Amino acid sequence: MKENSLYDKKSIRAIVCEKPDWNEIAKDCVAFTNAQGGIIDFGIEDDSETPPIGQRIDENLPIILMNKIKGKTINVATFAEIINHENGSQYLRLHIYRGHAIASTTSGKYFLRLADNSEPITGSEIVRLSAEKGYYSWKQSLPHGVGIMQIQQS
Repeated sequence: MKENSLYDKKSIRAIVCEKPDWNEIAKDCVAFTNAQGGIIDFGIEDDSETPPIGQRIDENLPIILMNKIKGKTINVATFAEIINHENGSQYLRLHIYRGHAIASTTSGKYFLRLADNSEPITGSEIVRLSAEKGYYSWKQSLPHGVGIMQIQQS
């Protein structure tokens, strides 16, 4: 499957190497959550459609992955599962759910999935995204039709 706004694939080495870049994984999860949600398949290389023959996934890896993401993100919901491929190998599928509130990394960074990239967003883009998620509402309460923005918990 080709990478797009709903799907990404990464080498299993991204999460099982000596020093995984959990901030990069968190960035992608935030981006998917702020868009339409999506899937990341760990264990399928960018230039391949299938996992390498003989690849096995440690049964503890789904929980480790979800816990690392939970510790690096705010308002991100995921589910990880080991998938048995028809070639006899395994890969790890991470489901990232579309958020009802704007998501960020724990370091306060916001991202949005655009095509096959996780792009940073700032300023008015964050306000627009929050409005789309129903987090802000505009209320006419000042003279001459000037609006003020109020935070509204959904």
